[in-house]
Amino acid sequence: LVVFKRELRPIPGRLCVRVRGEGSALLQISTRYNVREQGETSAFSLNHTVTHIKEKMYSIGICTRWLRTQAPSSNMALVTIKLPSGYVASPDELDALKRNSGLQLERWDIDGRQLFFYFEKVTAEALCFAVSIDQDSVVDKKQPTFIRVQDYYEPQHEATVEYTLVQRPVCGDNFTY
Repeated sequence: LVVFKRELRPIPGRLCVRVRGEGSALLQISTRYNVREQGETSAFSLNHTVTHIKEKMYSIGICTRWLRTQAPSSNMALVTIKLPSGYVASPDELDALKRNSGLQLERWDIDGRQLFFYFEKVTAEALCFAVSIDQDSVVDKKQPTFIRVQDYYEPQHEATVEYTLVQRPVCGDNFTY
């Protein structure tokens, strides 16, 4: 038995297969889409606020709740915040969140521009917290980024929202190109 595997170009596209010889052949094609099925509801509610605290500093407030009635809570939950380019979070502040026993925050991690918060579980009662971010470099034309909550062991149970920071011109209002 000889197996050939080949990754195909993105869909939509056309696939033509030509075979020659004698014997039998099996052609198997798998296509996967990351689209929520019609009628499927999110396992979590996810709300956020972005507040400009002072120059070069914002606060991102996050509230999430478990919506599934089949179980009283999620498994371990992972909240991911992708930071806008040019912004960082303070590890000291993240440690303070971990010390807040009411949050049931097991741990946090930073990987590049992403913050990861691992919670013991999320229940139907709102789980709310805020993270301050500071500008460490100037980046113009910031793109929207995201906040996601998901069940760590069943990641298909998730909710995602986009957020943006207030755009301010890098060179002031009177700058022309």
